[in-house]
Amino acid sequence: MTRSKIAKQVLALYRDFMVAARNKPGFSSRIREEFKRNAAIPLAESQRIEFLIRRGRRQLEGLKNPNTSSMQSFDPSARRKQSQLASNNIEPL
Repeated sequence: MTRSKIAKQVLALYRDFMVAARNKPGFSSRIREEFKRNAAIPLAESQRIEFLIRRGRRQLEGLKNPNTSSMQSFDPSARRKQSQLASNNIEPL
C-alpha cells in the first residue's frame, strides 16, 4: 500500500513526537489522543492538515526543550474553554 505525501509527513511527525515524549510522563497519551482526534479530518481538507502539520512541528520543537514540563492543547475549543474559565476566575481541572 502506498502512502500519500501528507500521510508520510503525519506518521513521521507522530514518531518524532513519541520519541521526544519518552522521558516526559503523561505526554505520550496526550499526543496519542490528539493524533487520533485529528485522524478524522478528511484528506480533502489538505490545507487544514498541512496547517496542523506545521503547527505540530513548532510544538515538537518546544517539546524537545528539556525544560518543557507541560503541553498546551492542540484543540482550539479547549483554549476557548480555558480562557472562559480564566475570565470567570475558575481553575481548570
